[in-house]
Amino acid sequence: MIQYLKKNILLFVIIFLSVALALLLIIPSGQDLLRLFSYIIAVCLIIIAFLFFGMAFQDRTLLSKKTKLNSRTSLIIQSIVILALAVLVFIFHKYTPKLIGVFILLIVVIKTIYENERFRYLLRNSWKILIGLLFVFGTEPLINLVFLIVGILLIGFAGYLLYLLIVNYQHGRPNIINKYFIAYIVRRSRK
Repeated sequence: MIQYLKKNILLFVIIFLSVALALLLIIPSGQDLLRLFSYIIAVCLIIIAFLFFGMAFQDRTLLSKKTKLNSRTSLIIQSIVILALAVLVFIFHKYTPKLIGVFILLIVVIKTIYENERFRYLLRNSWKILIGLLFVFGTEPLINLVFLIVGILLIGFAGYLLYLLIVNYQHGRPNIINKYFIAYIVRRSRK
C-alpha cells in the first residue's frame, strides 16, 4: 500500500491542487477572486520587470544569445514599462479583467488577420473569444457562475483521478500517470 502511494504521489498532489483551486473558485465572490488574480498578475509583472532589469546588466555575449533585443537600454525601458504596468494593475485592479479581455480579443483578431483559413481559425479559437468577451462584458453574477462551473469541473476531475487511483490499486498497482496520461501522449504523437 505504501509503495503504491509513493508511486502515485504526483497524482495526490494534482488531486489536492484541483480541490484547493476549486474551493478557491467556489467559496469567495467573483470580485474578490478577480482582485486576487489582479494582485497575482501584478506580482508576476514585478518579477518579470526585475528579471529584465537583471538581464540588462549581464555579459554582452550572454545577452545576445538570450534575447533578440540585445540592447541594454531596450531591456531597461522594457523593465520600466512592465514595472509601471504592474503599479497600474495594483492601483486600478477593477479594470484588470477588462484589460485582459481586450488583450485576449486583440491577440485573436491579429492572428486571424494573418491566417489563411480565417473561419477555421476562428472556430478553433472560439473559446478564447468567449473568455475575452466574458472578461470585457462580464458582470458579477455571470463571473460567479463561470467560476462555479469551473470549480465543479475541477472537483469532478479530482474525483475521477481518485476513482482511477482506487480502481487501479486492485489491478496490479501501477503508476497511474504512466499508465493513462503518458500512454495517451504517446498514442497521440504516433498519429
